[in-house]
Parts: sequence; C-alpha cells; structure tokens
Amino acid sequence: YAVSGGGISISNTPAPGPILEYLIITGNTATGDDWWGGGGIYVENSEFRGNRLLVTENISEETGGGILLKSATAELDQVTVVDNNAINGGGIYARFGSSINLHNSILWENSPQQIAFDSDGDLNHGYIYYTDLDGGEGAIDINLNANLHDTDNILYTDPLFDELYHLTWENFPDEELKSPCIDTGDPEGALDLDGTLADLGMFIFEYMNPNVPSNMFVDGDGGN
Repeated sequence: YAVSGGGISISNTPAPGPILEYLIITGNTATGDDWWGGGGIYVENSEFRGNRLLVTENISEETGGGILLKSATAELDQVTVVDNNAINGGGIYARFGSSINLHNSILWENSPQQIAFDSDGDLNHGYIYYTDLDGGEGAIDINLNANLHDTDNILYTDPLFDELYHLTWENFPDEELKSPCIDTGDPEGALDLDGTLADLGMFIFEYMNPNVPSNMFVDGDGGN
C-alpha cells in the first residue's frame, strides 16, 4: 500500500528515465486522493520505458489502477495490463500533458476504462498500435483533452489467456482456437526470441521453449 505508486513510483527522473523489463507488478494498492493514484505504477515528471511487463490485479482508490502518468511519458512495448481497478482509468490514466505510446501490447478487463485521460491541464497524447484493447477505441475516454495520433492495427478480440495470462493455442496447429495475439505484432519490429513475428503482451507463445529471462515480482507493500 502507498498513497501513490502502490508497486513502483518514478518521480522527477531526468530523461531518458528508467527501463522496466520482465516484471510482474501485481496485488498493489494506491490509497491517495484524486491528485495521486497509480495502483501498480506511478510516474510523475519523468519518462520511462516498459518492456515485457505484466501489470495485473492492482487497485487505485482514485485514478490509474494499473498505471498513472502525471506530466509523464510512457513507452510501453509487449506489455499486458489486465484486471486492474480504479474510480477512473482502470488500466492507464494520464493527465497534465502526458503521452502514452503502446506497441504490441494487451489491455483487457480493466475497470471502468482501459485508458482514460484527465479533462484538465495540458493536452495529453496517445499513440496506440498493434495492441489488443478490450472494447477497441471505445474503451479510451479522451475527456476532450487528448489527441490520439495513431490507432493503427488495434484489435478488440478476446486474447484467450490462461489463468496466468499466457496466450493459448488449443489444438495447435489448428488456427481455429489460436489466440489472436499470437504472431500479430508489428511486422516491422523485432521478432520474438523464437524467431516468429512478435506476439502481443508480456508472454510469448513458446513454439520452441525459448530462454526467456525469469520474471521478477513487485507485490504488496509498495515503496519499491
């Protein structure tokens, strides 16, 4: 538990800022009022890059159940943000001229919205492409204070997770029960470690059981 950044807090960090990789951020709570929040990750006056993150089952008692950006920039690639809750912006909440860049990612079953922008302060910006977004563009609440510059190749199809948010492909190689997030990433981007087109979200579908680095957990007490 923390007033802001229940799992991770990043504030006033010079560019280019920290890189968070191969982390599972789960079970955290932000208890602050409307000025604060960010059950999983809180970022203020900073840039950060996230690569292969799972942000899940975090709670904010106000804004940004998964991630809260305040005058901040987030570059997120192959990130899964799922089952987070808040009063506003269950998945990601952005305010005061923040910028979200989502690439090869999944936002699913966050409540009440997948992404929400604050209606006050400087204009916010969103760049969202090759991402599976529960509800599609309709799950983004711009509050008349955000520009969506790119919304290319947004999916809005059940990612077919297993209980640990891995992608599934029942009856492989029959295409009928294949997760729509397997091999549907940016064709101009890096390949997955198994040499196939990028999967969406943190976990790759392991055709050949590639040597993916072990996961680290940020869970429960905050302040990390």
